Amino acid sequence: MLDAFPGRHELRKLLRIRFNQDLETIAGGANLGELVFNLLIWAESQGRLDELVTAARLENPGNHALREVAEQLGLAPASPSPQALDLVVGRGDRFLDIGAWRARLSEVEPTVCRVEVAGRRTMYGTGFLLGPSVAMTSYHVVQWALDGDATITLRFGHQLSPQGTVDLGTEYRLGDDWLLDGSSAEELDYALLQIEGSPGDEPVGGQPGAPPRRWLRPATNHVFRENEPLTVIQHPMAGPLKIAFEQQAIVGVNANQTRVWYRISTAPGSAGAPCLDEAWELVAIHHASRDQPGGPVQEGIPIAAIAARSTVQHALGT
Repeated sequence: MLDAFPGRHELRKLLRIRFNQDLETIAGGANLGELVFNLLIWAESQGRLDELVTAARLENPGNHALREVAEQLGLAPASPSPQALDLVVGRGDRFLDIGAWRARLSEVEPTVCRVEVAGRRTMYGTGFLLGPSVAMTSYHVVQWALDGDATITLRFGHQLSPQGTVDLGTEYRLGDDWLLDGSSAEELDYALLQIEGSPGDEPVGGQPGAPPRRWLRPATNHVFRENEPLTVIQHPMAGPLKIAFEQQAIVGVNANQTRVWYRISTAPGSAGAPCLDEAWELVAIHHASRDQPGGPVQEGIPIAAIAARSTVQHALGT
């Protein structure tokens, strides 16, 4: 907390906006250290310690120390251990700072949503923001809703609490002309969705004063390497948000760069999830599982192949 809030003013703002409380009234102290200690004692006595940590992260999402505490309390998806990260980011003469890596996870996480298609039957997938009011998922997840007999909901922040209860997150619906662009499952299997409202510009969790959710940007020049690390943030089995990480994931790419194969944990409900490289750049969208001679693998669509289409560029204003 001291690392994230180095002054009384920041703490006063946190307590006033998030708890409607006066800091000095509930947690006095001769110096900032005593003030923070008394604040933690107050939060624990009120059964609101998890709420305080979550609120602190919303105010300062890039602070990796808060991220570590949130992971220990089960308030955020666990990221790989520093030992595993050392194996990933120390490749040749290239190194990434672990703090920066964790900070990027905090930025990427709010952009991912569960896609719910409900009508005569129900279909679930994963999606992610590519603009203030534009999301992407797999075409096959939403295809059957094109006849108009279904409702599509995007649910952001659907996660488990430390007590095992489910945070239902924040719901967004799609506009009337919701399919901005798409490609069949046999081709590039993507759908660009027009959202009612602008979740990318709105505060995370709908909390006043929280940072905006923002969106992912395609890594259009990425070159896949065999045994490259990969991370997939997803809603497997339509459940709360999960992260899958593999330090030697990439198996190969097809000749025309429209399919990439990797070994990583996914499940039904993961289709449409963002696939990210070691720098948290968006490099592919998860598509399906496939059987290959060497055993089953997962298959994704390189984001560069999708972003190269003029219809996508027009929809995203790029």
